[in-house]
Amino acid sequence: MVNIEKSQERKIYESKLNFFTNVAHEFFTPLTLIYTPAQYLSEKKDLGNEVKKYIDVIKDNAGRMQKLIHELIEFRKDKSNYEPLCPKTIVIKDCIESITRNYDKILKDNRVDFQVNIHDTFIFLGLQRIGKNCI
Repeated sequence: MVNIEKSQERKIYESKLNFFTNVAHEFFTPLTLIYTPAQYLSEKKDLGNEVKKYIDVIKDNAGRMQKLIHELIEFRKDKSNYEPLCPKTIVIKDCIESITRNYDKILKDNRVDFQVNIHDTFIFLGLQRIGKNCI
């Protein structure tokens, strides 16, 4: 009886992981269709700085979402014992600046003076998904 219950729990768990992975794959294509034109526009020289700044925010966040989706897929592979995740070293300053840049317009519109002062600091992440917002 216990073995049957464990088998059922394992099947349910596998079904959830499969669903999770399938949804992740479905998000990837639309994000590529956002990222690719933003990348193209970002490389154009005749755009004003303000427009380029917004395009870069779109491109950067679409790229972050693609990385997150890739992490979900890698998580599935990890749980299925396919391949190990790759550890990374990241620069904390770059990570924080990348995240805070997304809020520049909101902060400016609300007249909020926000500054980040941080020295170059490196961190080694054994699991890539821990630093998902920075990588």
